Amino acid sequence: MVVFNKLKNSDLIPGEIYEAGLTGGFFADEVISNIFKFDNLRGIANQGGIRRTMVENNPSFSNEEAFVILLDTKGDTDWPNKYNSSTKTLNYYGDNKDCKKHYLDTKQRGNAAFEKYFRRAYSNTNEHIAPFFYFERVNGKDARFIGIAVPFVEEIPLNKALELRTFTKLGKGEYENYVANFTILEVSIPRKWLYDLKVGNFESEYIPTIWHNYLQTRKLPPNNEVSDIIPNSDITNPPRNTGYRMTAYRKTQAKFRSRLFERESGCQLCNLSIPSLLVASHIVPWAIADESQKADHNNGLLLCVFHDALFDKGYISFNENGQIIISDELQYSEYERLHINEHMTINILPEQEKYLRFHRATILTQSFFSE
Repeated sequence: MVVFNKLKNSDLIPGEIYEAGLTGGFFADEVISNIFKFDNLRGIANQGGIRRTMVENNPSFSNEEAFVILLDTKGDTDWPNKYNSSTKTLNYYGDNKDCKKHYLDTKQRGNAAFEKYFRRAYSNTNEHIAPFFYFERVNGKDARFIGIAVPFVEEIPLNKALELRTFTKLGKGEYENYVANFTILEVSIPRKWLYDLKVGNFESEYIPTIWHNYLQTRKLPPNNEVSDIIPNSDITNPPRNTGYRMTAYRKTQAKFRSRLFERESGCQLCNLSIPSLLVASHIVPWAIADESQKADHNNGLLLCVFHDALFDKGYISFNENGQIIISDELQYSEYERLHINEHMTINILPEQEKYLRFHRATILTQSFFSE
């Protein structure tokens, strides 16, 4: 649990509980508004399940949301929000239940934000999409962070993903409200990215890779294998956010490399054992891996600089038995110069096969070269 006095400096971690204050004053103790406090910037609303905060100090985005908070308070039977952790989908109700008002005429403008960003997400344009951060109320006052709620669900049309429904309020009449379906990305959020969003720096080096990739490709990871196989297998040049990648790289690569050296004594393909010439290579490339895959040593091979270059550029891969697969783009006459042959093998663990399967399908270059 993140205690109240640490909220202002905390990152957002999926599954982590963030503690409300204990003074007894609602506004002073309210957890969400205290998480999203930034020096010299406006705060976020203290109440409501849908809370918007606008971009500041960037005239180009002055009318855009920096991000939107979704909080399931668990306390309103008219809004039975539901998160399905197995499919990573969230069913979330809008913020209107006034029979006398238009469904977009709400105090927090939550339905308007839903309409705006669902339409943009489904239009496949390059318009700005603000991330929605989804929390659930715990113990009546604390909040658990779940992840980024993306206003898009694969294979569901817009009119089903964002559905305008009519409800009846006993004795008062009918009202319209949106029922939205989001896809949840259970990914950690660096606090520095939150600040950058607030000031309209959408090219932040701290942007999570999975969100960056979504904005660039408008594709989401498969619901059932978010942590197993990275999507975008049809992308020949995966998007690269160099600033974020290098910041995160410095934090995790040393540990990743150490784990591979504990497991291997040298290059897995040629046995070269000079440490300065060995590379801790990611099977699913760093640029498109999620946070867990970046740190998972099973997503790694220890290769010499020469064979790492071949593997990284997709000229070689390995089958489920560790047998080398050589790209059709390489002529047989080049094998000796490249220090490879069709009989080479490496030892692989069962846990590595899911990553190698992705590498074979996406990174390995096959042009059916004819000699």
